[in-house]
Amino acid sequence: MGKRQSRPWIVSDELWPLIEPLLPRPGPKPVAGRPRVPDRQALCGILFVLHTGIRWQYLPQELGFGSGMTCWRRLLTTLAGDDTVHVIVFDSADPDFVLAHVDMTATPDALAGLMADLPDGVNVFQAVKEQLRRQPQVTIVKLAGKARGGGAEFVVAADMAFAAIGKAGPGQIEALMGIVPGGGATQYLAERVGRNRASEIVLGADLTDAETAERYGWVNRAVPADQLDEFVDRLAGDIAALPGGVVAAAKRTIVLHDHSDGLARENVAWAGLVFRPATAQLMGAGLANGVQTRDGEQGLEDPFRKLAG
Repeated sequence: MGKRQSRPWIVSDELWPLIEPLLPRPGPKPVAGRPRVPDRQALCGILFVLHTGIRWQYLPQELGFGSGMTCWRRLLTTLAGDDTVHVIVFDSADPDFVLAHVDMTATPDALAGLMADLPDGVNVFQAVKEQLRRQPQVTIVKLAGKARGGGAEFVVAADMAFAAIGKAGPGQIEALMGIVPGGGATQYLAERVGRNRASEIVLGADLTDAETAERYGWVNRAVPADQLDEFVDRLAGDIAALPGGVVAAAKRTIVLHDHSDGLARENVAWAGLVFRPATAQLMGAGLANGVQTRDGEQGLEDPFRKLAG
């Protein structure tokens, strides 16, 4: 056996020729922009996240693996081409948080680096959620902590979500930051919970407890926290064990709504607010008051409400 690599996320020259033929071939580049991150580098990024446990959005750019968002999308693309995978369950190793909002320090240049290989008419955050919605496998979110902003949009974009009572808390808190959701929430929530409740969620900008999320239809069920793993694992196992072709047929016939026009409107509204000086000032004040730290994220809404007051 060869010597153990000090960086196990690096795909070696010996291993890459065996892996490359198994990956889906990239289609034509849909829009002009930055060059596509090579598959080998993106795979190293995926392996780095899985090996270290770092959050996708914190994948170090200096490694040269592309952004966490790019690696995440490439992982979904690779799984989409694997007909042996029938169910994907998304979980978090963090007991308090499932998925966070966008980085408040992100600059226009930083976001521009995420814009390669995007379909027409959507921004990168919408593209991830649309890719998730169209994934051929059944997608399930195990919501056992807080999921704000883009994290909450990920929850509503999945086929199913199950929330831990007393622990789960989805929230679209963008309005407190001076913006509107920009990753699909305005469209997906209106479809899922109705326009009136979507308005409450977006403009009320608060965390929603598991029982209320279930009652609104934001998640499938609120489950006792100590039963969540068993419940989701059993459901995922039952779905994965269905006869061949059943999952694919169900995904084809339970038709997704086409939100193309709405996503374009959302993108225009979001882009018109996110880089205003007033928005930058508000986010900067929030950062100075401890948001986007672990402690600050526990009660993120309070500092922003105090700033607004």
